[in-house]
Amino acid sequence: AGLRAQLPAGACPSARLLLARGIARAPRVPQSGTDTRQITRLLAEAGSLRGVLGVYKEHGVSFDAKKVSATWQWLGKVRSSGRERAGFLCDEEPALMTLLQHTERLAPRLDGRGISSTCRGMALLGFEPTHATMRLLGAEAIPRISSFNAQSLVTTAWVFATLGINEPRIFERSRARAS
Repeated sequence: AGLRAQLPAGACPSARLLLARGIARAPRVPQSGTDTRQITRLLAEAGSLRGVLGVYKEHGVSFDAKKVSATWQWLGKVRSSGRERAGFLCDEEPALMTLLQHTERLAPRLDGRGISSTCRGMALLGFEPTHATMRLLGAEAIPRISSFNAQSLVTTAWVFATLGINEPRIFERSRARAS
């Protein structure tokens, strides 16, 4: 419900329409799925933004929280020009919104590293998730904050600051950990 209420700034009209009509939905996750190592290899070998998202489109129905996080991480890692990224974000917005909904649904199963990797991937890609999504990820991060290593904690705080989302508990814990 939060996703429909507030879409990312500059969202393509087609994605707004799909979500408003309830057509774009996250896939259901079956009990069994593709081996994590195989998915990691496919993501690493994809070599492009469309290739990484293609792995999700093909196998995403079986993705657990770690695989969803890895997808965002690889989307953030792929080297691309600003022009390529902008075109990708608009052209692939319906698939990215499906991935975002999948992420929201699996957020309670993400560990500290998964939350950090997901947030970082979104930020590096230039994808601006809804504030509701970031608040959800922030809320999931708080009880797990002691499991974050220093890098994951700082990265997560950086993403929230970069996106202009005030999550004081993450900032406070990050500052306390740095002291």
